Amino acid sequence: MKIINAFTDYKVYVTSPFGWRKNPFNPKKKQYHYGTDYGTNGKQIPLYAPEDATITVSKKIAGAGNYIGVKISRVKRRFYIYHLKSRAVKTGQKVKKGQLLGYVDSTGSSTGTHIHLGMKTTTSAKWLNPHTYNYQPAGTTTTAKPVTTTKIHTVKKGDTLTSIAKKYKTTITKIMKANPIIKDKNKINVGWKLKV
Repeated sequence: MKIINAFTDYKVYVTSPFGWRKNPFNPKKKQYHYGTDYGTNGKQIPLYAPEDATITVSKKIAGAGNYIGVKISRVKRRFYIYHLKSRAVKTGQKVKKGQLLGYVDSTGSSTGTHIHLGMKTTTSAKWLNPHTYNYQPAGTTTTAKPVTTTKIHTVKKGDTLTSIAKKYKTTITKIMKANPIIKDKNKINVGWKLKV
């Protein structure tokens, strides 16, 4: 299972993957994105501890806004969640599985409500791609299934659902089902980020 699913019971989707991307504040420049961004359809959803863990940091800074670090010793990983509306935990605090960590928002350098999830091992300062990490909750004995990355299409002027479906070799029905924001198959707005 994807680690993001363990932090929230809400269905989220990738809006900006780990790695090189255009700077959202200056599209002419490239920047390295040290995490994966997950959209929530603009909802300020709660996030929970996926299992017993330690909060390594809980504070507010300019770029990350309200953010927390969650260390899960069992899996030797540290997770960092940026841009929160509020933090329900403090630095050094021990948390139990299911305990509220905070609420999603768009604080700091952010273009909209989303979850920015970063990941490191407990022994390295190197950032890793959290979306490819197969998290298995404590007590799980089955092998995790491979993670697939959801593709996101940003609607541009002239796009239609028909042209988007053709481009990604899917159907209008599947796109509409994956994107509740679409109410009318003949009306999509420029700038929408659609799961395809």
